[in-house]
Amino acid sequence: MACATQANPVLPNVTIRCKALRPNATTIQRTTTTANDGTYQFADLPPGTYSVTETHPTMFLDGVERVGTAGGTAGGDQITGIVLSGNTNARITTSPNAG
Repeated sequence: MACATQANPVLPNVTIRCKALRPNATTIQRTTTTANDGTYQFADLPPGTYSVTETHPTMFLDGVERVGTAGGTAGGDQITGIVLSGNTNARITTSPNAG
């Protein structure tokens, strides 16, 4: 499974965190940064319910988060309740604003 996105406007080097609490109480946490084209990916995630959080550069204001193809709830620099099953490729959109 993978969770990928493209920020609009494109921002490289934005910190993105993906987190899930598994039924056996094992926490999955991964961190990455956006590429030069604003995209990021978390590959090979096991099935579960995830949250994705962005930490945008301080010179940008909070933008718009949009629930992607795997659903969830958007707001406050994060999307929660993203349910991934086997062989899922999900897309999420975040939009930091210049400040």
